[in-house]
Amino acid sequence: MNKILVDVFCPAISKRFDLLADDRIKGQKLKEIITEQIKSITGYDNLFSYSDDIVLICGSKGCIDPALSISEQDINNGDTIMVV
Repeated sequence: MNKILVDVFCPAISKRFDLLADDRIKGQKLKEIITEQIKSITGYDNLFSYSDDIVLICGSKGCIDPALSISEQDINNGDTIMVV
């Protein structure tokens, strides 16, 4: 198991944070983790909740496929992931 450190940016709330994640997790699980982190950091429990409509975009790779692991999508340390 390898970990990667990515920069997560959520323009809807104008926040960014670092996330350390297992490189074997699927894009779907990554969306869930990021949603929980945003709720935890901001306290916006009711304003920002998990939805299948959330899309993760890696700045250097494009849309993150929910069915593939982040290592299969060649997401690396230091990449920026935008939440839309």
